[in-house]
Amino acid sequence: MVAVSKGSKTDLTDVRYDIGLGAGAAGVADLMVVLLADNGRVRSDDDFVFFNNPKAPGIQLTSDTSAVVVLSEVPADVQRVLVAASTEAQGRRFGDVQGVGVEVRGPGQALEFAPPGLTTETVLQVVALYRRGDGWRLDAIGQGYQDGLAAFATDHGISVDDPGDQPAPEPASTSAPVAVERPISFEKVQVSLTKDSPTRVPGSTCGNHRAIRTGCSPSVWNGMARCDL
Repeated sequence: MVAVSKGSKTDLTDVRYDIGLGAGAAGVADLMVVLLADNGRVRSDDDFVFFNNPKAPGIQLTSDTSAVVVLSEVPADVQRVLVAASTEAQGRRFGDVQGVGVEVRGPGQALEFAPPGLTTETVLQVVALYRRGDGWRLDAIGQGYQDGLAAFATDHGISVDDPGDQPAPEPASTSAPVAVERPISFEKVQVSLTKDSPTRVPGSTCGNHRAIRTGCSPSVWNGMARCDL
């Protein structure tokens, strides 16, 4: 395992990497991955991979604190794969979390990075994998956000759901319904399922909203019911 320092740039020699936060993050932080175009923004909200949207081309969350990145499957118009973490859903700050760090492991390369000086941040840009010529490099960022997850999302072009916004009812129409792209929701819903539980989750929403959805067959992923996308 090779330790890298904040601000360093390291050539990546493998195609597949397992990325995980340190053991101290279990239960107090959530891993996120954002696919960014050359303008530093997402191409669509689907490029924001987090607990309510656990996969995208080349990216798959494997737990609350880990993900797999397959660089050969990342779309060609994605220039940067940003790995971030948030303690907002748990009501914590990174300064309260012991041993915050990340491991980036490939078959022939293993890197680790421990961001220094964290205090009141609730969102942390940990590392980024970015294109360099014909290959990829790792950027050890370690930069925190104090303004929260919504600010982080909007800074990268992601539409965020405002719970206070209630759309006006639409008049009845006989025309065919039009699909509407709904904004991202950061509500993290914990659901306990047993063998006697119904296959439908009451009180949830459906459509493009990144939340627990009625009408899908939920599976259990670290205690959270989700829909396979």
